[in-house]
Amino acid sequence: MGFKNVKLNSAGALAVAIAAPFAMLGSQGSPVRVDIHTPESNTIWYADPFWIAVGGVALLIIIVLAIMASRRGKTTTTILR
Repeated sequence: MGFKNVKLNSAGALAVAIAAPFAMLGSQGSPVRVDIHTPESNTIWYADPFWIAVGGVALLIIIVLAIMASRRGKTTTTILR
């Protein structure tokens, strides 16, 4: 089934624009009801970006402390003669 190409002049377009709201008045028998339901998704605490960042900072601090503790007994002074 094909659609025919219909060309409207300005008077035809004006007639359609005026008639469209009146055609919609007859179809207002029942109100439109829109229900939007989004399931709540709770992020598990260890997958939350905040706690990942806190864990990363804590790991960095532990690594720095371990490096500092391992260098404590060694002298890093170089004497040139």
